Amino acid sequence: MNKIAKVYFINTSHVDITWWDSPDKCGARIVEVIENALKLASLNVLFRFSIEDIYSVYLFLNEKPEMKELLVEALRAGKIDIGGLYVAPVSDYSFDEAVFRNFYYGKKWLLENLGIDTPLAREEDSPGHTSQFPQICQGFGMRFARFSRGPIGVFRWQSPDGSVILTHTSGYSWGYHLRLGRNFDEKWKIGFPLRLKHAEKNNYPSPNLLLSDGDDNALPNPDGPALVEAWNKQGKSPEFVSATITEYFNSIENEQFNTFSGDMPNQWAQIAVFEPDVFEHIRFMRHTLPVAELALSLHPAPESNNRLETVWRTLLECLDHNWGGRFQGAYGLEGDLYKLERAFDARKMLSEITREAVDRISVEIPDKPDTVKIIVFNTLSHIASDYVSLDFDTNKFPTFKNSSLEVLDSSGTFYEIQLSFIPDNESRKTLSFNAEDIPAMGYKVFYITKSKKKVANRKSITAGEKNIIENNFYRIEIGSRSAGIKSIFDKEFNQEIIPRKPGNLLELFGIQFHFNEVWALGFRFDPAPDGFYDNPDNEGKVGESIVITGEIKTAGEFLQDNIQLTHTDGPVFSSLSRTAPFMSGSRIDQEIILFHGTKRIGLKTNIRWQGTENYLLCMSLPFGPADGVMRMDVPFGIHRFGDEVPGYWGKSGSADPRIGTIASLLPNAVKKWLRSGFLEEKNKKLAKLKESLTKRMMKESESASRGLYNWLDVSNNDWGATLLTQHSPFDFTFGSNAILFASIRSSAFFNGEHYLRRGDNTYEYSLISHRGSLIEADVPRMGRTANSPLSAFIAAPETDGVDVLPPSASILTCTEKNIITTAVKPGKVKGELIVRVYETAGKHTQTHFESSFPIRCVFLCDMMENEQQEIRVSGSTFGITMPPYKIVTLKLQL
Repeated sequence: MNKIAKVYFINTSHVDITWWDSPDKCGARIVEVIENALKLASLNVLFRFSIEDIYSVYLFLNEKPEMKELLVEALRAGKIDIGGLYVAPVSDYSFDEAVFRNFYYGKKWLLENLGIDTPLAREEDSPGHTSQFPQICQGFGMRFARFSRGPIGVFRWQSPDGSVILTHTSGYSWGYHLRLGRNFDEKWKIGFPLRLKHAEKNNYPSPNLLLSDGDDNALPNPDGPALVEAWNKQGKSPEFVSATITEYFNSIENEQFNTFSGDMPNQWAQIAVFEPDVFEHIRFMRHTLPVAELALSLHPAPESNNRLETVWRTLLECLDHNWGGRFQGAYGLEGDLYKLERAFDARKMLSEITREAVDRISVEIPDKPDTVKIIVFNTLSHIASDYVSLDFDTNKFPTFKNSSLEVLDSSGTFYEIQLSFIPDNESRKTLSFNAEDIPAMGYKVFYITKSKKKVANRKSITAGEKNIIENNFYRIEIGSRSAGIKSIFDKEFNQEIIPRKPGNLLELFGIQFHFNEVWALGFRFDPAPDGFYDNPDNEGKVGESIVITGEIKTAGEFLQDNIQLTHTDGPVFSSLSRTAPFMSGSRIDQEIILFHGTKRIGLKTNIRWQGTENYLLCMSLPFGPADGVMRMDVPFGIHRFGDEVPGYWGKSGSADPRIGTIASLLPNAVKKWLRSGFLEEKNKKLAKLKESLTKRMMKESESASRGLYNWLDVSNNDWGATLLTQHSPFDFTFGSNAILFASIRSSAFFNGEHYLRRGDNTYEYSLISHRGSLIEADVPRMGRTANSPLSAFIAAPETDGVDVLPPSASILTCTEKNIITTAVKPGKVKGELIVRVYETAGKHTQTHFESSFPIRCVFLCDMMENEQQEIRVSGSTFGITMPPYKIVTLKLQL
């Protein structure tokens, strides 16, 4: 048992942008916190304070610019330290570039405005961190990381590329405020001894212990030095010192600690569906930002670069972990509406920037007489061919009204199109075609022209006549008495890709779901008693509870003869749509789409939810080999289920015993259901089976909740299937299959402040099947297509321009499948581009890059885009050696 020799007492305040109170009051409180800390630091030489992130300082100096020098002085003197990240975002919506830009804009702002650097990264309240976090930290000069949700204690965290940072976490619960007591006497007579005893009992890995004192938007404790003095006057061991988090890390940096690797998955994935309206804007920005930056790389506009930074920073602020509000959700709706307004404004600005950039490019690309020009952009690092669609309004192009249409490329090659009529608008149509061979990180021009060919019409088929849809790739059968898919047969592989044996453990209890089936699970929510979380004795405990009642409502129960089936057949895609009633007057609309030019199944589900109290809305998606291994992508990497940081799920006694394991926390509802009296088996053998299954489900490596990012793959050595997502609900994993839960609660945290999210709730996925390994099947690059689709724009009306751009061009193509590009964006000067890539297969790779444009020079850069090494260029090609799992930033001069 380790004996604690010294305690570093940390005075801090966790930054909540919307949770603690109304957004306005939260902002004012953040300013008040830092102002008080600076005044106390100037009055008492022993006072220390730790600021969590850059955004809080940004807010503070906007309101108190006159205190800038005092802040800089305190930071340089070490009286105050600061974490270098811009905000603390929700990890699953923080796609790779958002994770990266959170570091980039944090450090950039700190250097440019205060001339200060920091070795510390903090994300106190938001769980979920990619295994590449240490590499990104190290790349931005941050040696230390501090979280409150992870394996308790201190360890060295190693990224797959070998980068290592020193990491401190204080367990899953509210570790940034350890509830040492409500007043002076409680803290030093009760709180301190309790925490010391707990640390020694759990074999804290250092004789130097970190104890933080603070809370959500808490004012600095002016009595911190006095608390330390009162303890030390007793003459007892250990010694206490007032310190910042950075001072604590500096004191232990040379000690010996275990080195761990792995991901820290996000247990809060359900937050993604708390406010669907906001996340719809976030998804749009996630798709469109790469297009805008690509277009600006082709035609720079410095003023647009500045506006793009505003969009990025607003996006990060909207991604911040705060959703809902305390005090029975008193501020939940107000916070949601605040983020909705900000996300809407950022989306509008991004749309304007993108449209302006596309228009500047379009006037420099040759026109064809009597045509409408379309520009299709590809932000991926490889040549792509895929289905695209766009709205075509014949009122804007009257010469095309009442005409059949076709699409040509610049060489005159014909592309079949498919028109879908938009209801209640005779002039607007959705025009779809297979856009082939779009250059990597580039564009290709197509032209709409008149044609004598007939377009595919929509025909209706009555219920029961046909529940099968097929093309050259797949044959799909939907259940006749179910809202799910009964069979997906891969014709190329002669393989069924929905598991033949039970796809999830619920089937062993006679509850059988098909793929893509909607169902609702009954529960009872019991809020924590008043004052529960204010009691220090309840530190780490979960006061609220979810009891699953066992009531299950499947869509099949409501179908009867009310089902409506509609088939669409065309040259680009075929689809099967079904509309069915659901519980309490709700409705389910599902569409299965088979693309004829691409081996991919489109899956769209819209649930018009009328709202039923105490039900979770769920969707079942078992797929892939029953004995397959489950992997998913994470920012800048691939995660294999079970490869988490040791102790992250509360294993091996590493978590606070009062916290228990993550298995006992929301949203692991099915586990609690199995532990409840749902099946009161009188048969002893059945009761024993239930007990055995319950134990198996409690294994976190098989059934912990996680959020999806771009893709989820289930494969064995022979074949696999991959689910691509544009939406991230939270999921439970059962062995090699997944059930995705889509909670229809909004701003739902503890204390019962959940309210129903009525209205349309839309979930969109794609499914592909493949042979061989992930890399052989190109899954990482294909997986990105869902969130980096080809983007088509109708060019601006013909104007006088100079034809200086070719009809198709690539800024940069990479030929290696294991190299993924996450960004191509304009640099600081004209003709300068920044490109970011990473390696996925874990092997040294000689890469080959090629551009449609002459390359003047290429530099290998650090993560702040400072030049480090010049790369040899030959005309429009160059190559570099990519180390395993490395993130690399390049600067090109064209």
